[in-house]
Amino acid sequence: MSLKYRMHGYDTIKQGACGADGAMGASLAEIGAIVPDSVVFEVLEPELTEIFVEGTDEPDILDIAKGGLKSVTVSTRDVSVANMESFFGGSTAVGVWSAPVRTVKKFQSVELVGKYVDGNRIKITIPRALVTAKLTGSLQDAESGVIDINYKVGTPVNASGVALSPYQIEYEADA
Repeated sequence: MSLKYRMHGYDTIKQGACGADGAMGASLAEIGAIVPDSVVFEVLEPELTEIFVEGTDEPDILDIAKGGLKSVTVSTRDVSVANMESFFGGSTAVGVWSAPVRTVKKFQSVELVGKYVDGNRIKITIPRALVTAKLTGSLQDAESGVIDINYKVGTPVNASGVALSPYQIEYEADA
């Protein structure tokens, strides 16, 4: 029987400081209290250049202008001061989070591990992703506050200025 290769569910999602020289970060922390069905890895279609000539309905030249955006989105109900600092920047002192004066540009390494399906699970590693987040601070009885996190995949570069793979997908067999 052959193993199935599927993206189905998630087991863990982690983030942490990017590694040196364009490498994947080594010390990643798990994001908890995930909102159900909020974890998505997406690779968009590349942007195309279409050049036409007179008298035709179809392009004379088709070319890829640039690759499609790659991203991971996840939502958490954990609005702790540690998460506020992690996703929005700013600082934390004695259990109080202080927002930054200006929006902070923060890059992190991200690891997403799926659930096992027929003996295999997917593992997606992203050495360098721009982190953006949105807080919806619901104070209603039937809902809770949520941090929506978006990781935009960037290209890591080593010390020699060489661009490295922006993400890797591997499969891990069930032990």
